Amino acid sequence: MPPGCDSMGDVMRAAKEDLLESARRTVAEHDMIAAGDLVLVAVSGGPDSVALLSVLAELAPEIGFSIHVFHLNHRLRPESTRDAEFVRGLAEGMGLPVTLEEFDVGAYAREKGLGLETAAREARYRLMRKVAAEAGATKVATGHTLDDQAETFLMRLVRGAGTTGLRAIPPVRDSIIRPLLWATREQVLDWCREHGLSYRVDETNLLPDQIRNTIRLRVMPVLKELNPSVAGTIGDTVEILESEDEFMLAAASERFQENACMRPTGEISIGIAQVRSMELAIARRVLRQAVGALGEDVSSVGFHQVEEVLRQVRSRKEVEVHLTGDLWVWSEYEDLLVARAPQGPVEVDYPLAVPASVDIDELGLHLEAKTVERESIEAPSGEAGLAMLDAGALAGDLRVTTPRAGDRFRPFGMRGEKKLQDLFVDEKVPRRRRWNTAVVRDGKGIVWVVGHRIDERFRISEATRQVLILQATTR
Repeated sequence: MPPGCDSMGDVMRAAKEDLLESARRTVAEHDMIAAGDLVLVAVSGGPDSVALLSVLAELAPEIGFSIHVFHLNHRLRPESTRDAEFVRGLAEGMGLPVTLEEFDVGAYAREKGLGLETAAREARYRLMRKVAAEAGATKVATGHTLDDQAETFLMRLVRGAGTTGLRAIPPVRDSIIRPLLWATREQVLDWCREHGLSYRVDETNLLPDQIRNTIRLRVMPVLKELNPSVAGTIGDTVEILESEDEFMLAAASERFQENACMRPTGEISIGIAQVRSMELAIARRVLRQAVGALGEDVSSVGFHQVEEVLRQVRSRKEVEVHLTGDLWVWSEYEDLLVARAPQGPVEVDYPLAVPASVDIDELGLHLEAKTVERESIEAPSGEAGLAMLDAGALAGDLRVTTPRAGDRFRPFGMRGEKKLQDLFVDEKVPRRRRWNTAVVRDGKGIVWVVGHRIDERFRISEATRQVLILQATTR
């Protein structure tokens, strides 16, 4: 901003523009409404939503859009039925179509374990989108104001948030638009008074029993004593955060695309060296993008979990951090994995007849066994899930188990025995997967560590007459 200049937001607020001008400017700046749109207007009956409906009715012929009114009875107050009838009368008096919905928010909050404010918001937006689809509405308008923006910013600041969370209420999100977002509550009340608009008052908004009400009734008045334009100042801050957050998000997305990959096992893999080389702000966002790529709500992962991952990465020790739900971060040699927790160690012991097959549900594995004549085999296969062995070397019946303490065998191609644990280390099998690896055994010991090595005693030679073929597939 050039020296000696005020921000445009300050200029416009200083000019005391009326609500219509504020809404007209906001709609134009953010391309909220186009000619031919049908706008579903959410009207609770309070002053913000009543003023919103009045202002949009003024703008409708100017822009060329039409309006459908929506009201949700949350069934939280005895007066809620009268609120609904008030909105019906308001819409009908303006000659506008109206849809009234009811939803037991209290019961929904108890069922989902949510606070009333969160439950009401979820129900409201879900039903708004449903009614919009049924009515053919292309946009849904809500009456959020600059004061709502400031309160949301402060609420998230108190609870803890990064730049994405502190962006608070966006003017446009998908089909949701907020034409009054740069208007103050004072402007709303002035508009209602000057135009003779009546409205309903939700008395629960006057009780400091929720964090938003406490901020509105106690915190904001104190801040306004320090800065009468504090809502506008916070609004300017939110705009700064929005543009800078978009920049950081794009930079982190580029690094994520360059350095992360989705493994066939459903894990996100990122090179540890690459994470160490990232700027701290980018590394934090890259980890959160990995969480989002696995379908988890990024906001469910707290600041301290992300910081602990990065602390362990910088310490150059093994990484193991629980993020949220069943989501973990592990280090696996040179890679950092973001993945869902595997099942714990299981013990299985299944007979495997020849020829036959067996499903090992605990390991998600299907195993088939058959024998063929040596002459029909051109060369042993190198597939990880396929083993070809000298059937004549078998000692007794086959069984399929998981690894056992002290397991040893002579891996194919080696002269001496080796601990199974050492094989896992050599082949870089992650610790959390080792004890859920299938092992085929006969009466003398290990025949095949599925997906890895057969025992040397089953090497196919010129003396081999029949070949045992074992085929393992995941289920």
